[in-house]
Amino acid sequence: MKPRTGTLIQRGGWYSLKFVVSGAVKVVALHTRDKEEADSLRGEIMAGVNGDAAPPERVRLRIADMWGVFLSSPCRKNCSSRTLSDYTGIFRGLLDWLPGSVVYGDELAAGFAGRYVAELQEGRSPSTVNKHVNALAMIWSVINKDSTMRGEPVPFAVVPWQYVARMAPGPVVHRRAFSVDQLRSVYRGAPDDEWRDAIGMAAHTGLRRADCLGLKADSFNIERGVLEVVPVKTARRGSVARVGMTDLVQDIVQRRGGGGYLFPRLAGLMRDDSSYVVTREFQKILVDLGFKTQSTGTGRAACLYGLHSFRHTFKSLLIQAGVHPALLDLALCHGQSSVKAAYVHVRDEDLLAAVRCLPDLRA
Repeated sequence: MKPRTGTLIQRGGWYSLKFVVSGAVKVVALHTRDKEEADSLRGEIMAGVNGDAAPPERVRLRIADMWGVFLSSPCRKNCSSRTLSDYTGIFRGLLDWLPGSVVYGDELAAGFAGRYVAELQEGRSPSTVNKHVNALAMIWSVINKDSTMRGEPVPFAVVPWQYVARMAPGPVVHRRAFSVDQLRSVYRGAPDDEWRDAIGMAAHTGLRRADCLGLKADSFNIERGVLEVVPVKTARRGSVARVGMTDLVQDIVQRRGGGGYLFPRLAGLMRDDSSYVVTREFQKILVDLGFKTQSTGTGRAACLYGLHSFRHTFKSLLIQAGVHPALLDLALCHGQSSVKAAYVHVRDEDLLAAVRCLPDLRA
């Protein structure tokens, strides 16, 4: 009988080996991107198959390769690019912490997860620590599910993060809304034209930071006087935020809408995973204006004012003006609507009327 050689399959850059044993198709993940290494592993596995011996129980998984296995696994749920970026940073943090002598997942010493989490707790809030633990538990679980789906023994007999106690949440500190006088002060105190226009746009649209700084001219319909944008946070649902354009917003678009991003430098920082620079710059603007930006007595650092404060301010001003909840839902595009969109029909005139209560920051 001619020896079986098996077939190498590449998915997302990662190699697997497909072969037939006793009429059943079997797929073994090789956990490598290197063609030569994949060929070598294929030879070892198929030598066992052709000798009527069971294939090796497990191909050892390198810790550095875990992220690639997670990304390419069909067992991974879809998530936004922002969430995936968070997961990337969390996993890189673990890699940086692990000693260089640890190469394979099965070399991780017992209790390593608890020791890592103990270090995470230094200078981080309970919610941040829990976010790291939950993300790592999910990554481990997806890798195990991927092996199970392929009919292989799981790489990890235990998902250690499942047994790490989550921290009790600390006091919740929400961003504060600006008063109208504070709003004008922040607008006028901007260090340059780009920041001033970005502040005006955030104050008059209520968009989240990434959505506001990533705006392009084609999001605006000048003729109708309406802004329509799919927020990053709700992109998976396809929800669209619709906001009437104030005179200030129209002025910004007409001056900056020649092509590309309205706020190119700030948008570039957001794209390059340097959003912390944007946060620091805005915090400096507030501190220079005399704002107290950090809370005290909560056991952790928490921002009282930030770019998200414009969203709180926008909602507060519209509520005070008696704007209908349906218009708030359309503008803020929250995950849970107070009014079912299927039963609400909002005209452009309604959107424009809703934002007339916003103060003209240029006055």
